[in-house]
Amino acid sequence: MTYGSGPRCRVRVDGTDGLIVDRHRIKVSLKSFGSYSRYNAAAAAAAAWAMGIDPDTIRRGLEAHTPGMLRQESLPHPSGAALVVDAYNANPASMRASIEAFCDEFKTRPKTLVLGDMKELGPASAKFHRELGEWLAGLDLKAVYLAGPEMQAAGAALSAAKPRFTVQHGTDAKAFAAALKGRLSAPDAVLFKASRAMKLEELAKAI
Repeated sequence: MTYGSGPRCRVRVDGTDGLIVDRHRIKVSLKSFGSYSRYNAAAAAAAAWAMGIDPDTIRRGLEAHTPGMLRQESLPHPSGAALVVDAYNANPASMRASIEAFCDEFKTRPKTLVLGDMKELGPASAKFHRELGEWLAGLDLKAVYLAGPEMQAAGAALSAAKPRFTVQHGTDAKAFAAALKGRLSAPDAVLFKASRAMKLEELAKAI
């Protein structure tokens, strides 16, 4: 049972809200976002289809799914701002995928990133963080807050690129609480992404 975006896949991702299960097209409204979420949905649909579950039941099951704790977890904020905590873990690939998905989902809103260290990257850690900072400079953002010693390389690279948005770096994410509280209003969207050791969910809950 194959799944993906290729024309020969038995379960195929079709646009941003559809799956084609053999010849059955189903429209699915997921509670998670991003291309990787659609591929995850296709994988689950393929498993269900292989077991003989009908397309409409597959659709209902996918729409009933809610993201797990710290995985695109949505937190309410008194101002009406959207807080997304995707801080279960992080590596260079997942960091970019999460940020791209977030920017696409909230493209019409002012976007703030709160990013913490990507741990356990070995001798290449500074290189990976520096590349992240260089990439962030080209995004349409309101502000970027970088937390942790590893993120210092990202902050230096990002600042050197002279972005058009606010950039702050600190060793402890909790130091950003006051600044974030004062900058949030209803249109804002904020993403929290880091390795598990950074515990960014504590900052998200604090604000």
